[in-house]
Amino acid sequence: MENRFARYARLPLDARFDSRDVYELREAWGSPRFGGAKDVGLYAYTHLSEFLPCAVIDPGAAPSPLAVDLRPDVLDMVVETRYGPRSGSQLLADPLVRLRGFIALHRGRIVAEAYPGMGPRDRHVWMSVAKTWGGLLAAREAAAGRLDEQGRLEDLVPEFAGTAWVGVTVRDLLDMATGMDIEETLPSLKDPMAPTSRFFAAEFGEPDAAGRLRTHNEVLLTLERLEPPGQVARYSSVVTNVLGLVLEAVSGRRIAALVQDVWAAMGAERAATLALSPQGQAAIHGLFSSTLRDLGRYGLLHTPSWSRVAAEPQAPTDYLHNLRTRGRPEIYPLGDLGPRQAEAFREVPRHNAYQWDSVFEDGDMFKGGLNGQGLYVSPSRDVVIAWFGINRDGIGIHPVARAMAKALGG
Repeated sequence: MENRFARYARLPLDARFDSRDVYELREAWGSPRFGGAKDVGLYAYTHLSEFLPCAVIDPGAAPSPLAVDLRPDVLDMVVETRYGPRSGSQLLADPLVRLRGFIALHRGRIVAEAYPGMGPRDRHVWMSVAKTWGGLLAAREAAAGRLDEQGRLEDLVPEFAGTAWVGVTVRDLLDMATGMDIEETLPSLKDPMAPTSRFFAAEFGEPDAAGRLRTHNEVLLTLERLEPPGQVARYSSVVTNVLGLVLEAVSGRRIAALVQDVWAAMGAERAATLALSPQGQAAIHGLFSSTLRDLGRYGLLHTPSWSRVAAEPQAPTDYLHNLRTRGRPEIYPLGDLGPRQAEAFREVPRHNAYQWDSVFEDGDMFKGGLNGQGLYVSPSRDVVIAWFGINRDGIGIHPVARAMAKALGG
């Protein structure tokens, strides 16, 4: 099947699959192939609700309008990447990079937009960009007085009492510093016996490599500790899903309902979808799908232009301040996340926080998603840059996005 679908690496990625293509790709569906940036993703990443049960996130009464003031120079800017000098236009045209959509907004206005591999109204999975929902929703629950970031996991979700998670705080969850043996690296993602692989198998309703079929929560509760909490920033989707259980416990509401509040308030143009485990737990760590413009609207909530898309602020002021200034720079470079971000940006970020991968000294923030998704926000420059893609090993757009933000903010 790989040879048959190789043509999609050369043709524009919005080339439509015929029915035979779709049925063959569905036969190949499974958690390992979905995460592998192969041909099955070309279809599944924009049609995830055909493969997994999903909650529908309603867009509300009317979409918030986004003004368009295109600037061709934005995509023509050339930036040095680890693969040599590249412009945004070159990245969008490169069949190896396989970018599917790109958008840049300055002061709430769209200044660059392109769709080489999807349609403007197509929904695309955010992958780990969706983790930022965990940080935003936690801040909203804290602002409402329902969540203390120093609260211990076992006190908030009693099922974790007596497990290796005892002593982990909400702050540790937000900073990916739980001390649990669940770090998500490329080798661990390829290892079917790794804790993260066992978790993903359960989330997809599949048996693990040993043939055991477990629920999402059964896997979470049996994971082991590597070191005391708060010592190393170890990136993991498992952490975000545990945070989701905390948010449901303190709010008494489902994650989809909490997301719905924000989605409707910001005037999304289309319904989004949030995938669920067979038991109904929200896969808030990554399996959220929306249009690219709606991802841009979500990014605007973190900028001075939030009022372009919402009548009231959706991101608490102290959350935005803490996200940019607090963090724990001393633990950021000790795991895989910090060095990997430094390599991607060709610059060392200051810290991670609230589920965002990188926060720079100037306050700019970035969150990436597996196989080519990204959200870059510069609050001080009032810039949002977002993209969707499907390629694990191609040229990263990270330094290009950062250079664009600096240029637009002037």
